[in-house]
Amino acid sequence: MSVVSPLKAERLWLERIEVILAQSYKDDKPDDYRVGLKVNVKKRKDALAFRVRLSIELTPESGCHCRYERIAIATLGQFHLPDDTPEETLRQLVPFNCVAILHGFSRGIVAQLTGLNDGGALLLPAINYIDALRIKKAKPRSSAKAQMLDAPKA
Repeated sequence: MSVVSPLKAERLWLERIEVILAQSYKDDKPDDYRVGLKVNVKKRKDALAFRVRLSIELTPESGCHCRYERIAIATLGQFHLPDDTPEETLRQLVPFNCVAILHGFSRGIVAQLTGLNDGGALLLPAINYIDALRIKKAKPRSSAKAQMLDAPKA
């Protein structure tokens, strides 16, 4: 039994990013962000090919003073499965694996862009996309803490 997925990421790209620094920031408490997610999946009619868009938005939780007023990123991916992929496998891989791949891509971009700011790189929090996509319609926003990397000591 192979653990290698038949899902192929043909192309990943950054659609949009916005990083807004806070006007003032006190380093006495960890950042606490509200995380907003949007996922859009489009299937090509003639093949098992999909275009998946992941949008992630971080805004400070109410009453919190964070390093960033807003971080928003939207990434897209083109994914393909072999035509003989069983329906059960298809349902396991799309959208969950597609979104997991895009999340890692987004996480690296945000860490790279924020890495030179005071406090070090901001890592997007790990997201349980299985639960997030199941409850998406009932509760479109969930709370999660962003993980931080220590700033290099000068």
